[in-house]
Amino acid sequence: MLPIAPSSYHDHVAKRIDPSRLSARAKRDEALALKDEVRRVFEANFRVYGVRKVWRELQREGSTSPAARLPTDEGHGS
Repeated sequence: MLPIAPSSYHDHVAKRIDPSRLSARAKRDEALALKDEVRRVFEANFRVYGVRKVWRELQREGSTSPAARLPTDEGHGS
């Protein structure tokens, strides 16, 4: 079991059930479909790219969005 506060867990579950409770940044990221782009680059490179390489690849492809933090949010380490 992970050592997290019960309130953190319940907040996370509530946001998954009701997306309107997400932060403005999370809603914006979903609307821009950035997570799909990050996941596509990560998978295309055999799941070995970290945050910096995914960001560079997105920049090479012409992405102008603030995608630097998303690989970390998705669980892809640096």
